[in-house]
Amino acid sequence: MLAPGARADVRVDLNVIAIPNEDEMDGELLLFNQTTGREYRLQYWIAFQRPPIGSADILLVDDDSGLSFQTFYQMALDTQGFSYATWDVKAQGAYPVADVMRPFDTVIWFLSAKSLNEYTDKTSMSYILDFNSRHLFETDLQRYLAEGGNLLLSGQDYLDDKESAMFSRETLGVELRTRDAAAQSITGISGNPVGNAFISTSLVFPSAIENLVDDLRLVRPEAQPAFYANSNTLRRVGVTMDTCTYRSVFLAFPLETMSQIAAQTILRNSLRWFAGKSAASQGLASFAPSRIDLAVDSPPYIFRASGQGFVMQNGYQARLQDWALQSVTRVDCQTITGEIPSTITPGTYSFSLTTGDGHTWRFPQAIEISNSASVQEWSVFEP
Repeated sequence: MLAPGARADVRVDLNVIAIPNEDEMDGELLLFNQTTGREYRLQYWIAFQRPPIGSADILLVDDDSGLSFQTFYQMALDTQGFSYATWDVKAQGAYPVADVMRPFDTVIWFLSAKSLNEYTDKTSMSYILDFNSRHLFETDLQRYLAEGGNLLLSGQDYLDDKESAMFSRETLGVELRTRDAAAQSITGISGNPVGNAFISTSLVFPSAIENLVDDLRLVRPEAQPAFYANSNTLRRVGVTMDTCTYRSVFLAFPLETMSQIAAQTILRNSLRWFAGKSAASQGLASFAPSRIDLAVDSPPYIFRASGQGFVMQNGYQARLQDWALQSVTRVDCQTITGEIPSTITPGTYSFSLTTGDGHTWRFPQAIEISNSASVQEWSVFEP
């Protein structure tokens, strides 16, 4: 409680979802004190700093904590004539959001030695901020990929402590099998579009990077092993994912520990494979049934929504306006099923579906619910 005449400094953090076209904004912020009932008006001014991105096919997300490994990737891309823009996470103080990534066909994200396991105190503010910022970036990446983007992620120690379990399982199609198993050599797997015909090559770890290459287990049917380590075909360290909307390559080893020629081969194979993906489509196409008569049709009332782009396995929510639908299940990339509550009341309802990657689609006037038992028929008698 402030004494009469006392003054307090107030800081307000504004979470800007999308940066507007203007370079600056100003306005008035209204604050209301529920205890005293008084209103306070604060003038604000915000300047937006936009990093130079430019026009390119690839967004190179440099997440190596300020080290200089971005030059390795830039040289590999320059040598093969790929156009790219670089986003330095440490310099920008943030990861790129979905709006930044959306114009690019491919995102290449590399972490080098960076790992959340560097933090011994998982309650520290530094760990919480790093964890949250990565989680938000992964959420934006899921949205970007569901819209038809592509991802190449090179990050050893990425899966430790399950800090990214949903993203790794759903989006990359893998989980941790053996932690920090180390790898001295990498071999491509025959038949894989990225690893095919890739001969065995040694890994050389500089002093800045400890050898913490994880062993992977594949958990989605769309995932395919691409590389194995130490001449052991069961020691999977690279995986490709080919889904109905996106393609991804996950390398559990730092690409920069390879020779430049070997790394260029993996980059070239990955980017050529990405380029072969047809444009993704998304949205609802149909909803069935179109009618239910509560007096005639018996529950359970099963619905079937058809469309394109249902890429995530989990996380779906469906509604008929204010009615939450039950047992919502992804059958495949074109089909969602579920159950309409038996307590629903008569009316005409629009259908909405929120996908596992955060998109929401609507199908207007999807179904008519009626109850013929409540309709009374009157006979007309002639005098």
